[in-house]
This record gives sequence, C-alpha cells and structure tokens, in this order.
Amino acid sequence: MGMVMECIFAELGLITRGTAQDRVAQTLATVKDRWPSEPHAGFYAHFSNRQYAIVGEVSTVDSAELVMGALFAANYFANATLSATAQLLLTRTNWSYALAGAAEPTIYPVINATSGERSGRILPFNEYFIIAYIAQLAAPSPGSVASQYYATYMQGPPTGLGGHPVHKSYWGYELLTDNDATFMSSFIPLFCYFLTKGYNTNAYYVQLTRDWMAADQLYWSKALTSDAVSWGHQVYGRVWGSGAGPAPSGYNADKLDDDPDLVYSAHIMAGFLAAAGNASSNTRAQINGQLQWMRSQGVCAYEPTLPDGSTPTVLWRCSAKAALSDWRATSVDSVDFSTFILGYATNYLPEGFYQKFAA
Repeated sequence: MGMVMECIFAELGLITRGTAQDRVAQTLATVKDRWPSEPHAGFYAHFSNRQYAIVGEVSTVDSAELVMGALFAANYFANATLSATAQLLLTRTNWSYALAGAAEPTIYPVINATSGERSGRILPFNEYFIIAYIAQLAAPSPGSVASQYYATYMQGPPTGLGGHPVHKSYWGYELLTDNDATFMSSFIPLFCYFLTKGYNTNAYYVQLTRDWMAADQLYWSKALTSDAVSWGHQVYGRVWGSGAGPAPSGYNADKLDDDPDLVYSAHIMAGFLAAAGNASSNTRAQINGQLQWMRSQGVCAYEPTLPDGSTPTVLWRCSAKAALSDWRATSVDSVDFSTFILGYATNYLPEGFYQKFAA
C-alpha cells in the first residue's frame, strides 16, 4: 500500500516524482536482497526486524499485497530497473503453492518457514482473491492450477464450485463471502479494488463494490438509533463503515450485522469514494460531505502530535454505542488506514488511475 501511495503523492505533486521513485526503488531493493522469506516457495515474513530475521508468520496474502504494490509502482514510474525488480519478485515466488488445487477452494494463509508445511484454510471470497489473482499472473497458461483456480472461484462473475464462493444477500444487495453465516468486512473489496486490475476493471466486481458500499450504509442506518451519539454529537446518517482496526475489546474486523460495539470506520467511508462515481456523483458528494462534517465538528477526529510538532487531523475509528460513545482508539494501523488515503485521493487523481496502473 505504501508503494501505491508513493505513486499518488507523486501524481498529486505532494512530493517530486524523482523522490517517490527513489523511495520505491529503495523498498524494492530491500525486499529483493534482504527481506526474509521461506526457502520452499519464496513467501515473505509478515514482519521482520533490523537484522532481517523472520518475525511471526510467513503470510501468503501479505506477500501477494507486497508484490502487487510493487507491480503497481513499476507500471506508474515506467522505469526499466523498477520493472525488472518487480517482475523478479513476481516470478521468484511460487504463488500456486498457496492453492490446494484447481478444483479445491482452499487457500493456505501460512507457510512454515522451516518445514514448508502449509496451514490454515481460507475459502473464497475475501482478500485472498489477491493470492489467486497474482498466482494466475505468474502462471497464465490456461492449463495451470492457478489459471484454473482463478477461472473457477474468482473470475467475475465467479462460476464457483461446491458452494464457493458464497453468494449472500443483504436486504437485496447480492454480496460475496466465504461462509453462509457471516458477511465479510468492508475492507476486503477495497483491497482487491486498489491492488488488482482483474477486480477494478471487471464489471461484475465494480458493481459488487458499489453494492457493498450501499449495503454498508444500509446496515448503519438500521444499526443506529436516530439519536445515536459519538464524541458528543448526534451521528445518525453521518457515520458508517464496517472496517478493521482497534476496538474497545481489542483488534477487530467489523462486519455487517456483526459489530457489537458499533465501531464505525472513516477509512472505509473514504475508501468507497473509489467506487462512488465521478466528480458530479451524488454519492461522492454525500460521502465527502460526511467526512467534512466529521472533521469540522471534531467527531472521531484525532489530533496526534508528530515528532516535528505538527498535529494533523486523522479521521479514524470510534463507537456510536451509548456506553462507548467517548471511546478513543490508542493507535492507528497503517494498512487499515491506507484505504482512507487511496480512496480520498480519487477526489484529485485522474479518472481511472487505479485501473490504469494496477497489474
């Protein structure tokens, strides 16, 4: 996500194109030469330290997001060295190793760095769309496991197999999920939208994202009472967003009909601007108006003091539940907050920016 942001900052003139390109180049060189990975299929450690040791799990989906960000930046800067490094990162990982098989919906989220054992069981549909997508980018032959898997479970509209992916209706909005019992958190369509051309240029998935946005807004219109208060202000009809991040009970990925603390997420509101239509869209104007109201009224508007002494306003996560209306998050997770920047930037970016540069 950070490499995509470098492209945005360069496009909007917030930093020079040369500075942004140099920063991406440094990141890619570090990943290529030093970031730890497991030796069996080449997936990367989720976290590391100053000694570049593997810290925590080796994550398949986070590896995929990393390389999709690299490919995006390489497309944007159109630099031969960046492109070569991004292509190396694409091809040196065996992405298909995360797939159980062409006719088996399982995607493995974790690889044991010592044994290479694959563990966990993720079913479509969720952010692991990105794994299936990058696997078929790296192995595009129609006969490959990756291409067959993607065509069956992910290519929009997905034909599916054995009941996966699960189609689940929210008051008439047809959404996708990975099980019958629950909806997915709203960060999922946004991650797929910002990082993959196969999602953001596919008519089915573009409409799915718009329907997801409408379903999210509908959920909050039903979940909140007309006099709901957060940070001392009535917020009915002004806040929504079922995202992920800190919550009163700990880190949580909130979902439609499954948010007991009624934690709303400004980064989801802003993220959906990417699918809200052009500058004259009523939906875009409504979301921008809601975000501007939050900022002007100081609702869920954090003002951290940075090392340089500045105090930027950050719209983040808060609760509209009566007993928790004054709750404050104590931290911001950059990967979750990223959808705020990526979505809000569409107010200023050329139309079709993500469709043009995503791989």
